[in-house]
Amino acid sequence: MKTTLTILLAVFSASLPAQQPGTAGTSSLAANPLLAGWLREQEADLECFFGVDADLTLYDDSDEINAIAIPDSHRVLLGYRLIRYHLLKDGRGWCSLQAVLAHEYGHLAQERFPNSLSFAYRELHADLLAGYYLGRNGLPDASAFWIYVNATYETGDYHSGSFRHHGTPVERLTCLLAGFRLAGLPLEEAFRVGGAFVENNF
Repeated sequence: MKTTLTILLAVFSASLPAQQPGTAGTSSLAANPLLAGWLREQEADLECFFGVDADLTLYDDSDEINAIAIPDSHRVLLGYRLIRYHLLKDGRGWCSLQAVLAHEYGHLAQERFPNSLSFAYRELHADLLAGYYLGRNGLPDASAFWIYVNATYETGDYHSGSFRHHGTPVERLTCLLAGFRLAGLPLEEAFRVGGAFVENNF
């Protein structure tokens, strides 16, 4: 796996600069076979884990680096710029990209189990579910844990009055770690306990 990902980094980093802002980025995953293979593997694992069925598609996020879950159409959109950022940033790589995907599939799981979480809580709860997923699937080494931690902390914001507010860095990190500690529970119970944790602590 490490050899494959090393090649993936080299090939994908060389191909991405040619992507021009505003171009249609929703082309098939087959555009880069190595990246496509890794993403298909992640897609299959996450669907099986969360008990959901959704298409994982690349898209042009030149307007705003992002990944998006669209439960109504059973889709997860992963931006080209977001992939480039995580794969090429020093000390990151595939681990932080995996945390992003787990968060988005966590949103799909929120449609599977009944809940009354508000928008702000749903974002933090998705961070918690990402931590739960990472805890259940184990970590390749200790350094990977800190990559997950740093990636989650970095995505926090302080725009509490904005509809796009996803939680502060500390809140997001707290939820990731809380989910990680729930790894011994079955999914449905972790979902419920995690929801209560978010609503009672933020």
